[in-house]
Amino acid sequence: MKYFFALMLLVTIGCQQQSLNQENINYEGEKIMVGEINWEGLTQEPYKAWFSSGYLNYQPDTTTLQSLRPGALDGVEAVMFMGTWCTDSQEQVPQIYKILDYLHFDLDKLKVYALERTAEQPLVLSAEQQDKYKITLVPTLIFYRHGQELGRITERPVATLEQDIVNILNKSVSE
Repeated sequence: MKYFFALMLLVTIGCQQQSLNQENINYEGEKIMVGEINWEGLTQEPYKAWFSSGYLNYQPDTTTLQSLRPGALDGVEAVMFMGTWCTDSQEQVPQIYKILDYLHFDLDKLKVYALERTAEQPLVLSAEQQDKYKITLVPTLIFYRHGQELGRITERPVATLEQDIVNILNKSVSE
């Protein structure tokens, strides 16, 4: 019986890991990622070409990031929606990762979802995702503290990625 449970645990873990970084061919014949993805998926071909160069070449505005209040990352989680086919995502997602790295943000607290698009639908989301996150454009980065949304960056930052992130994360942090 012990072996049965051990085998079931291994199968479950394998299935969970396999669900990350899934790929499809979209309606334009382009290889894209769909569903939950992570750093490892973005650093594989064909995504590596834009992700790695965007990450390595980006220099975050550290002066702005240093204005983050003490405790601003406490209890914070984030969810990001992107499209590997989307030029805004290809530009900003590597920059967001670089900023989060600079801030020592725990990437285990970041969920990233790659969305598909079809000729009929500009963004393909599950009904649950649409109801919960109300995504209209990609990339969208949403920050939460203790389950409450602090704010989001949708498609493009209002000021800069750094300033928008600092403004969002400094919300409700005691001075």
